[in-house]
Amino acid sequence: MKEPGQWESGLANSMNVSPCRAVLFASTSLYALAIFIFLTGFLSVSILDGFQRISKSAATGSVSEEAVEPHENSARRDRIVTAGKDHLDKVVIFLIDALRLDFVTGNTSGLTLLHQRLRDGSAKGFLARARTPTVTLPRLKALTTGAIPNFAEVITNFGTHTSVKDNFVEQLDKAGLRTVFHGDDTWLRMFPKAFVRSEGVSSFYVNDYTEVDFNVTRNVHTELLRDDWDVMILHYLGLDHIGHLWGPHSTLVPQKLRYYDYILEEIFSYLRSFAGKSLLVVLGDHGMTDAGSHGGTSSSEIDTPMVFLSPQFSVTNDSRSQTGTEEVALPVIDQVDLASTISVLMDTPIPRDNIGVVILPVVAEMLNSSTATRRAVCSLANQLKTKLPHRLIHERLTISQKLHCEPNDYNQDIKMTEELLEICKEAAENLSAASSDYGMFSMLSALVLLAILTAVFLHTFLQLWPSFFVECPNAVLLLTVFHVFSLCGSSFVEEEHQLWYYWVPLSYAVLLVQTLKSCPGYGNQAGRLGMMFVLHRVLREWNRTGDKWAHLPDVGDWIRQPEQSIVLTASLLVCCIIQVWLRVPDVMMVFGLVCGTLYHVSTND
Repeated sequence: MKEPGQWESGLANSMNVSPCRAVLFASTSLYALAIFIFLTGFLSVSILDGFQRISKSAATGSVSEEAVEPHENSARRDRIVTAGKDHLDKVVIFLIDALRLDFVTGNTSGLTLLHQRLRDGSAKGFLARARTPTVTLPRLKALTTGAIPNFAEVITNFGTHTSVKDNFVEQLDKAGLRTVFHGDDTWLRMFPKAFVRSEGVSSFYVNDYTEVDFNVTRNVHTELLRDDWDVMILHYLGLDHIGHLWGPHSTLVPQKLRYYDYILEEIFSYLRSFAGKSLLVVLGDHGMTDAGSHGGTSSSEIDTPMVFLSPQFSVTNDSRSQTGTEEVALPVIDQVDLASTISVLMDTPIPRDNIGVVILPVVAEMLNSSTATRRAVCSLANQLKTKLPHRLIHERLTISQKLHCEPNDYNQDIKMTEELLEICKEAAENLSAASSDYGMFSMLSALVLLAILTAVFLHTFLQLWPSFFVECPNAVLLLTVFHVFSLCGSSFVEEEHQLWYYWVPLSYAVLLVQTLKSCPGYGNQAGRLGMMFVLHRVLREWNRTGDKWAHLPDVGDWIRQPEQSIVLTASLLVCCIIQVWLRVPDVMMVFGLVCGTLYHVSTND
């Protein structure tokens, strides 16, 4: 039975512990609030949302917001160019999911039609730079609206809805133009009423890279036999699925590119036989890494090709002087420039939230009229000016617009149009920076709150367990701190396994030295540590992973070859011997033998 003094001491300790635990619980709960505050700044809504016109007074610099007509009335706006004259009759948009730039410009490109016409100058090719996140839904919204989605679009990528901004797809429908679509069903969820005919395919069954494309091509053959459409949009998924399964260096990639090349040849032959003005646009929504993934900011993910082909384009180079194996260098544009370019070429209003510019080499040659080209650029300048937040650029654009866009000035040469377009590009860059601004105050406030909560948490934790850091090995503390700070860099996150590749063998080496020093007679234990050290080094080469070196050949690739079945069997026996030596339970050894045997049977080795 406890003495009265012991009861009082125990009661006092419990009273001290309870507040500490309450503080720990409260600080942990507030972590969620701090993270929420950070995300409100990081995933902030663009200041251009809401279809508001922002104008600034040149004299005072004050900002005034002027409400505009709703989206439903956007079709009533004035046409950009003269109806029935300066516009295209047919456009085909051929989107290949995860089309990397080197798949078109590389010297071994399987897209022969594109590569050949880029070399002889009969195609207009560009490096279309995408913005992060490089996943399908945000890229489609950028391509069709001319606006820049933020990182919140990654969340909605798996629950696509129809609440997209003003876009050229629905503008085509409002203008009475007939659009057909076949491909990724994301388009059908975004624009459920914009197509006169459509058939979607699912993008989530990545193991299928054949039928998912055949179902699109089947409809292409049907559409080319009909003449009741003005715009055809195709979205092929097979290349993206191959990338996710085996990466961009798989032998299936050249086969798939040759398959697309065959379809492009068929479509372009149809356009050559068409009597009116026509255009074929081949592009990718994003690229892919050497591991076959996408979503980040590497050049292989954000650099995509955008190639324009038309029977009306003239040859600008002597194709006989080309070797046929050289890489093609392309000028850089922004991916969002497609929306305004298609709108101008099809004589429909530019999407209201567009911050891209028209691609002048394409527009100038397709419209074949300096008057129409000038009118298109002037319309773009007016559209950008209505929401430009930077006062100085707003003034420059206004002055240039008055100088170049007076009604009697439309017949000036193309250089004047280029000068105006350069100012439009500067305005577009300013709008791009404004549309992707982060809520820095929210983010910094959240980081300060997280730092305070961490200090409170550690202080309270040490009151409850004062001997924790004394008993914990210094190496573990150092590893923990270094690991936490390494996660602040995206490269360390993508290649996190590299950290463990160095820490694990270092730990083995330290344990081995300590064992030999403190326990000279424990040779068996030291031998096991040495064997683990060697096996860890072998496993590193067994299966390369990560983002940068996953495509390189490794032992796993070599040993899975059919002619290496004997080596695979020998490896299995060695593993069993090691299991017996390490005294692993017999059940595990039998399980390993059964799995190995089933593998041999399934692969017919």
